[in-house]
Amino acid sequence: MDVTGFLLGFALGVISSGAFFAGLYMTIRVVGRAKSSAALLAASAFLRIGLFLTVGYFVSRTGFDSGLGYFAAFLLVRYAAISWGGSRLAGLRNA
Repeated sequence: MDVTGFLLGFALGVISSGAFFAGLYMTIRVVGRAKSSAALLAASAFLRIGLFLTVGYFVSRTGFDSGLGYFAAFLLVRYAAISWGGSRLAGLRNA
């Protein structure tokens, strides 16, 4: 196993996954005040998924271990985002 490649993929995965979930969080906060919430959600999803998959594609081209690190980072950041953001977004429903 190429540890350097794994760690590089992991670092890039943390950055891009953090951006992905930060964008989702900001979109959910704004969607209630938007005139066209469906268009906002669609545009946000398109940009976030496109960015995440593009970075993942280039990371995985450097090697299997880099792609594995990228995927592991996504799972870790996803877990953190659900743990932290889920409780914060629950408060928005009551606001």
